[in-house]
Amino acid sequence: MAALVVLTTVPHAAAGAKLARVLVKSRAAVCVNVIPGIRSVYRWKGKVEESREALLVVKAPKKNFRAIERIIREKHPYELPEVLALPVAGERFEYESTVIIRAVRAGVPVRSVSVAVYYPPIAERRTHYRKVVDTLRIIRAVAPLLLRH
Repeated sequence: MAALVVLTTVPHAAAGAKLARVLVKSRAAVCVNVIPGIRSVYRWKGKVEESREALLVVKAPKKNFRAIERIIREKHPYELPEVLALPVAGERFEYESTVIIRAVRAGVPVRSVSVAVYYPPIAERRTHYRKVVDTLRIIRAVAPLLLRH
């Protein structure tokens, strides 16, 4: 399951917490961070504006993007909310395994898990081996939950 991070800004932390709860309760998102106190500079209706906002960092399975986008557009307090989606790269095994576990615990039906095989340079093999073993342990722990769906 590919993971995704979606960013959007809201006028204040309270609005962010409200939207975050809707996203998580609907099971579109696995986790949402509300980061208050950011300053945004932007052009709106021909003028340069500056305001204090809160940033939402939405973490979810990639397949849930359309649901997240729909919820943000319907529930967001802004006339034209920003919805920026970023694919997750780098420590993919660990992050995606965490997203899978949280999704299963939240009751999101997860039908399949894909595992990529990577052969690292010799110097990295010990670290990589530990990550693969950890990932296999996670899959082993989650497998019974996956089979129930």
